[in-house]
Amino acid sequence: MFRKIIFFGFILIFAVSGFFAQDGFGYMHGKKRQHLRQLEQLKLIEILDLNEDVSARFFARRKKHLNKIQQFQLEKRELIKELENKLKNKEKINTKEYINKIEEIDQKIFDEKKRFYHSLDDLLTNEQIAKFIVFQTRFKKEIMRQMMRQNRSRMPNN
Repeated sequence: MFRKIIFFGFILIFAVSGFFAQDGFGYMHGKKRQHLRQLEQLKLIEILDLNEDVSARFFARRKKHLNKIQQFQLEKRELIKELENKLKNKEKINTKEYINKIEEIDQKIFDEKKRFYHSLDDLLTNEQIAKFIVFQTRFKKEIMRQMMRQNRSRMPNN
């Protein structure tokens, strides 16, 4: 088991660094994003020990969930951008209203994540759900670490 984790770590590091190597400032587009998604799916299938039927249902449900989260995040970014422009232009605004709207969106994101995790009860065991949560957190952390490392390597030395 330990060897698998080490092996996966090396594959992930090399794969992710390769994905970001040609991308400006670590932003992923097109095929690179798709390859990373495929790597993530393969590792999830392995870690959660999913059969074909459960795998198809899990990833369909997850895609729907991720689309909702992405929509909420887009809504939040637009709201923050609007707030930023108004602050920059020194317009008179109700900041409390903006703060409340941002908090509402954050709550929607939290509620959607909670709903999604609970929706997995008919597909996965509690242990598999726990493994999924741990994997997801570690995977995102590793991607961010690789992006930071890639960005640092591109910065001129001062």
